[in-house]
Amino acid sequence: MIIRAVEDKDFESIFRLNNKTQKLPWSEEAMRSEMSVRNPFSSVLESEDGVLSGYVFIRNVGYDREITAMGVTEDHRRKGYGTRLLEHVVSLCKTNPSVEKLLLEVAVENVAAINLYKRIGFQNGRVRKGYYSDGSDGLEMTLLLT
Repeated sequence: MIIRAVEDKDFESIFRLNNKTQKLPWSEEAMRSEMSVRNPFSSVLESEDGVLSGYVFIRNVGYDREITAMGVTEDHRRKGYGTRLLEHVVSLCKTNPSVEKLLLEVAVENVAAINLYKRIGFQNGRVRKGYYSDGSDGLEMTLLLT
């Protein structure tokens, strides 16, 4: 597998993957806006056959970085792809000494994702009631990098 920075050519693949993997997928406009940020920490994962199998978007928030979206294809889940993608992002964040924390929000019912984040070292934060547009709650999680 290959992990590299997100490029413009990845839009269609990421957009389709987001629609398949997210309970509340992003609109095309929101996805284009996120990709226009061009954060060098935002990454894609390609499987051995060159197919885009995962992505993660990162946003700068002061001295912190926030995971705004992440997805892995169904057939590559529970095979270490998500872990490798997260470890890559953590490694990139640690190369920048000013980055103190990596943040994210995850749906409280997404137990598989929460467990993945905990294995990487994320700690539970507060629950944000009604965080998502469907009224479901979000769990803030933080990974201290310093």
